[in-house]
Amino acid sequence: MNENQLANFTGSRGRPALIEVHKNAEKGIKGPCLLRALSKFDVGRCFLVDSLHNIYLGLFKRLLSLWLSRKDKNENWSLWSRTDELSSLLDKVRFSSTTTRHPRPFHKFSKYKGSKYQLVLLFGYSIFESILKPEC
Repeated sequence: MNENQLANFTGSRGRPALIEVHKNAEKGIKGPCLLRALSKFDVGRCFLVDSLHNIYLGLFKRLLSLWLSRKDKNENWSLWSRTDELSSLLDKVRFSSTTTRHPRPFHKFSKYKGSKYQLVLLFGYSIFESILKPEC
């Protein structure tokens, strides 16, 4: 949205109208970031990345749901048939001494919280390395 369009919304219609226009243009975003109108503002340099929500609860949760879902069990990359084997390998992983509770078996991964996804990714990645096919 350029400065002229932004100026049109500062009148009587205000922020709600601006949000509605932005929602129609951008899907998955709650509203426009008014900071973008600042000339010295760079989104990439001015916002932090949240690893808990982006990596552990985002990317890694999605990977596990693809690898371990019954729906995708016939795919070449599926690990659904090896869920019990993965769970037994996970039981053998040595987690850090600050870990109070170990992750549940993989058939219950949908109940994981962000910290459990983090533990599995950071400490248990090697179990996937031994199970995944090289072309996956």
